[in-house]
Amino acid sequence: MAGLFSSTLALNGTLAIGTTGDWASHSLEHAVSVVHDIPHGGGLAILFPNWITYSLDANIGRFKQFAESVLNINPEGKNDQQVAEEGIAALREFFVSLSAPSRLADYGIDDSTIELMADKAMIYGDLGNFKKLSRSDVLHIYRMSL
Repeated sequence: MAGLFSSTLALNGTLAIGTTGDWASHSLEHAVSVVHDIPHGGGLAILFPNWITYSLDANIGRFKQFAESVLNINPEGKNDQQVAEEGIAALREFFVSLSAPSRLADYGIDDSTIELMADKAMIYGDLGNFKKLSRSDVLHIYRMSL
């Protein structure tokens, strides 16, 4: 029952009051799952670190905070970029420790469907709040994820 309550709090918007989030990585993943029928969590394990890497310059402070608060990255002697990049590496390591996939190729996905996936992802227009993603941005993130 606690898991259900936690899920409800995580997704109902209560925890985000007063903040701006960015769910572009989910839209990217939904398009992959539509085309390839892969698990949402597996797709996010692949795409989320690449989306952060691609979007880093748009909200470095938020990604630095994530690295420090969630991934316990020590900021001493490092600039914001270094902390955020160390956080991305730690996030990838965490996903690997869970035996999560790290590349679309882990699901047998190659570049032959990235145009179709981008079409699906862009059905409602540009994605994201931190960094607005155009179709070319989406294609770039998918290529990073191959």
